Amino acid sequence: MVTCETCGNEFPDGRAQCPFCGSHRQFRADNRTRPRTGRTVSLKEGLPTVEEALKRLRRELDVARSCPGGVVKFVHGYGSSGQGGAIRTAVRRALVGEQQHGRVKAWIPGEETVQRVDELASILKQVPRLREDLDTRRSNEGITWVLL
Repeated sequence: MVTCETCGNEFPDGRAQCPFCGSHRQFRADNRTRPRTGRTVSLKEGLPTVEEALKRLRRELDVARSCPGGVVKFVHGYGSSGQGGAIRTAVRRALVGEQQHGRVKAWIPGEETVQRVDELASILKQVPRLREDLDTRRSNEGITWVLL
């Protein structure tokens, strides 16, 4: 695995371009130090079960905690039922517990991004590169922002 210097996302070695941000910059093979940038993690990739998605959520939160003050955008999808999917519901329930135990500072449902401007401003102050992410300026029920 390598880490993109631009967005901080990990992906398999051997690619000339980051599949997340499209950067052609140098990639780091050393993941011990992470930049204070936002990461995007897809929890729906590969059509996992709810249990598999929650394991990935916890694993990614553990990795992201190595850089306090970081932000992770989890893409969980909205669900095909039109009422919110099982992964989305389980992820948000898990984040309530993570916040209650002090392992997550805050989290913002994607559909509340526009309404929770003050919290988002705090996130953007810590990670200015996220201003480039279109989801910081619109409502998206298929994502959740997490501040560590």
